[in-house]
Parts: sequence; structure tokens; C-alpha cells
Amino acid sequence: MDENLHNTSAESGKQALYAQKFVLLREKLTENYQKGCRYLRIAKIVSAVLFVLFTAVGVYVSGKTGAYMLWLVLWIVLIFLNVGVFTTADYCKHQMQTRVLPFLEKDSQTEFPENDILAEESESEEEAE
Repeated sequence: MDENLHNTSAESGKQALYAQKFVLLREKLTENYQKGCRYLRIAKIVSAVLFVLFTAVGVYVSGKTGAYMLWLVLWIVLIFLNVGVFTTADYCKHQMQTRVLPFLEKDSQTEFPENDILAEESESEEEAE
């Protein structure tokens, strides 16, 4: 019987350790998410400023050299690059915000929310009908 009591106390000790780890991981994940959001916002601002500077330099240089098409192609490539990178980053941010953070904030929630991307749209369509 003492062995059973020892196993129970060891199990409760493990559970307490798991709870402490979960709390620490939750705090770290939330903190890193907020840092990432700040970095993303700063990267967007820097990218916008650099894009405006690139546009001004491109207009000036292409006016002097006559290489309009080269600067136009570079300008379009830069647009697509920025849109691709920041659309992907915003999508990841949105998924983290809607799927993971609510799970971490509610201790009583034991399952992740629905992972179907179209679930929100289909639910809102059903409500509209």
C-alpha cells in the first residue's frame, strides 16, 4: 500500500511540474507572439519607406539613363515580393491569433479550435440564409 501511495505522490508531482511548464510556455509563447507582431509592424514600415525611396531613385535614374523598363520591372518585382512576404506573415499572425492564443488563454479548453480554413465562411453563410 505504501508503494501505491508513493506512486500517487510521484504522479501528482509530475502533474504539478507539467502545469508549471505549461504556464511558463504559455507566457513565453504569448510574449514571443507580441514581439513578433511588433517586429512585423516595424518591418512593414521599413519596407514601405524603402519602397518609396526606391521609387524616387528609380524615377530619377531612369529619367537620366532612359532605362525605364528595367526600373519598372524591378519595381514590379519588389511589389510582388513585398505582397508575398507580408501576406504570408499576416496569415500566420491571424492563424496564431485566432487558433492558438485562445487555446492558451483558456485553461478549461482542452482541444484546439476547428482547423478547417473554410469553417468560418460556411458558418457565416448558413447564418445569413
